[in-house]
Amino acid sequence: RASPSRFQSFRNLVSKNIGYYIGNFSERSVVCATITFEGTSEEVKMQKRSVRELASMHGGILAGSTVGKAGYDLTFAIAYLRDFALNYNILGESFETFVPWSKLTRVIEATKRKIYSEHKRRALPGAPFVCSRVTQLYDDGVCVYFYFCMNICGVGEPSDIFAEIERSARQEILDNGGSLSHHHGLGKLRSAFVRQIYSQDKAHHQSCAVVAPPGMALDESDEESESDSSTMSETSMNDEASEFFPC
Repeated sequence: RASPSRFQSFRNLVSKNIGYYIGNFSERSVVCATITFEGTSEEVKMQKRSVRELASMHGGILAGSTVGKAGYDLTFAIAYLRDFALNYNILGESFETFVPWSKLTRVIEATKRKIYSEHKRRALPGAPFVCSRVTQLYDDGVCVYFYFCMNICGVGEPSDIFAEIERSARQEILDNGGSLSHHHGLGKLRSAFVRQIYSQDKAHHQSCAVVAPPGMALDESDEESESDSSTMSETSMNDEASEFFPC
């Protein structure tokens, strides 16, 4: 990629200083939102004007398309940071959840506290890196990604310890009103939580089709109660690929 011109570098420096000093922002607490505008030229102008007015009402500023494009491109690099960090004895992973708007702050704060406390309880080296970001917005809530990294230098069975802390974090999410998953699905990694959420909202599951891989079947009593209604649907499924629990 071509290096920025002197004018572009000067403009970026001025914009940064305006944001930090005049806008009263801090590099340690500032939050960036990447927004994509779609439509005709007039529609995009209207959307940008609306966003600019909304941002100014709450003390925010528009950083420009260059910063927005860089933020968007970063999402494609995140998946590769995990392999890079392993070269330096850093183990990291992300996990997501759907949270109602009314419980968003509580879920984020409680989950972060849980990870810190579990890390401290095990007397692991250094301090864990924990952060979160909102990736999708809906009328009823949001998708939240959590990122957790820890130093594994000198730690025995680091993968198992990391998994234990992650499971504790997932339980904390459920306890505070979050879901088991937004779009990653359940799978065997989260199969231990299936019966828990099924018992909490059995009526909801009975009204929906639930596809589960082998080894993740629900209680036999539940399967037997639905056996009559499932005969026709199960014949159209590949038994080796999945087990189907129809409406």
